[in-house]
Amino acid sequence: MKLAAADGGEVDDRGVVVLLRCSSITFPKMSATSVTTTLKLTEALKARIGRVAAEAGKSSHAFMPEAIERHTALAERRRDLGRVVASCLQQSAVDAAATVPLISSALQIPKQHPMIGRPVEAGLRVLRISRGHRGYVALYRHDTASDTVMVLAIRYQRERH
Repeated sequence: MKLAAADGGEVDDRGVVVLLRCSSITFPKMSATSVTTTLKLTEALKARIGRVAAEAGKSSHAFMPEAIERHTALAERRRDLGRVVASCLQQSAVDAAATVPLISSALQIPKQHPMIGRPVEAGLRVLRISRGHRGYVALYRHDTASDTVMVLAIRYQRERH
């Protein structure tokens, strides 16, 4: 079953319905135990990275791991949300169309009240998102230094995080 753009999403240039854009989520920083790897870049991409990194006040070498981390984390969140929506589609298209706005609006709460989630290990918090007899949880971390909330995972309430 395919959701139409009228169900609250928009159709991207590939014809895929995009239900949630994660443009205001921040992502975790690289750990101190990084490993060395080699990337082959075109000259044009290398120049673009250099310009953007300089505008951000960083070296290209500092910018690239952060960009890769952001892209990877964003893909993981989209995968999580896609899994939730796919499961809802098995029930009904109406459930699926209602789930994305529900989760999206719930994720706005920690922006204003970052300590609202239940504390779990290693400074992480869990935000419960109610939906009748089934619900969802968002695993997040609040970085007090930068006052940002980093969403790390979205799962069904009964799944392990």
